[in-house]
This record gives sequence, C-alpha cells and structure tokens, in this order.
Amino acid sequence: MAYNASNDDSGVWHVNFEDNPAPGDTVTVDGVQFTFVKGPSSGCNVAIGSTITESSNNLAEAIESNTDCEVS
Repeated sequence: MAYNASNDDSGVWHVNFEDNPAPGDTVTVDGVQFTFVKGPSSGCNVAIGSTITESSNNLAEAIESNTDCEVS
C-alpha cells in the first residue's frame, strides 16, 4: 500500500495509518519515497514496528535523521 503524506500550512507532515504497514508499503514525503521493511531502518528503508505507533515513530526518525533522503 502506498501512503501519501500531507503538509499543512505550518510545515508539519501528516500520515494516517489505518493498519500497521506491511513490508514493501511506501510513504511519499515531499517527493521522497520511504519503504517499510522487516529489518532495521537504513537509507530510505523504515523498520516496521510491532505497533502502528512504533512504525510511525520509526518513519519520523528516518525522515528527521536521514541525510540520504532529503525532505524539506
């Protein structure tokens, strides 16, 4: 499944997950695609957590800390 992030007027990105992502699911943020994987996060790959909250936190960390994937 592909999720699209939306950007509000304050520059905050929002992604709504109905279920925990599965391997291969993607999120596009500012034109950059992040892919959920079973293994650890690296590059534009995001580790799937055991809960939606954990997966969301992993995505946020990948966006904020990754220099390989430039998101403005």
